[in-house]
Amino acid sequence: MRNTSYFSHDSNARNDEKILAVRMKFGMEGYGIYFAILERLRDSADYMSIRDYNVIAFDFRVSAEKVKSIVEDFGLFVFTEDGKYFYSESFLQRMKLKDLKSEKARESANLRWKKETEMRTQCERIEEECEGNASKVKESKEIKVNNIIKEEEIKEEERPKTKKPSKAQTEKRFVPPTLEELKKYILEKNYKNVDAQTFINYYESVGWFVGKKKMVNWRAAVASWETRNKNSSPPTQKRKTAVDQYDVNEIWKEQIEQAALKRKYPEA
Repeated sequence: MRNTSYFSHDSNARNDEKILAVRMKFGMEGYGIYFAILERLRDSADYMSIRDYNVIAFDFRVSAEKVKSIVEDFGLFVFTEDGKYFYSESFLQRMKLKDLKSEKARESANLRWKKETEMRTQCERIEEECEGNASKVKESKEIKVNNIIKEEEIKEEERPKTKKPSKAQTEKRFVPPTLEELKKYILEKNYKNVDAQTFINYYESVGWFVGKKKMVNWRAAVASWETRNKNSSPPTQKRKTAVDQYDVNEIWKEQIEQAALKRKYPEA
């Protein structure tokens, strides 16, 4: 909706003595002309109207004589010293009071807007400072971490390095036993199922490897041989008895024939 100007209007203005005089002479038409003049004054910058009754009459579509009479004959309006303009003292006072309130409201709105702007600016500045501080803290942490890493790298470089033993050095750690050393160990352990010469011959043929790995402990290998050979030794054969010497097939044949006779003659 388009903004429009306004002014206060007393609800009992029609009963004012001056207005009653206008109504007595011109009726409600005079009442309407009076308030139409006030509307023109409201639209003026200084709330005054030029003393040109013909122009006003043309605007209201009434006679210039009626306009002149309402302005000059009832004490409703006042003229400037040069007589070129006229205004209403009561209307001017009301409009000045309204303008004062409007000015105060405008100043209050401007002050509120200024405070909001300052607060918004301050919040933005604080936010920027917080972001800047966070960035500085992050950079500081990164610098500390980098410094720690550099210090550790320097310490690592200064720390004497232990060389890993080569494959050849690792292999030298294992020394195969001699035949005499192996026989002595088998005798000490009272092993009955390991032949020293066979053991040495076998592992010399495979380069002293156990599967895919180089042998580390030949004593453990001897113990494994003892256990494996002991468990795989054939049992001692006992002397066959007369039953053992009897043909097993014959026994099965007799048992089958007896079972067939029982089925054929169950009462026998």
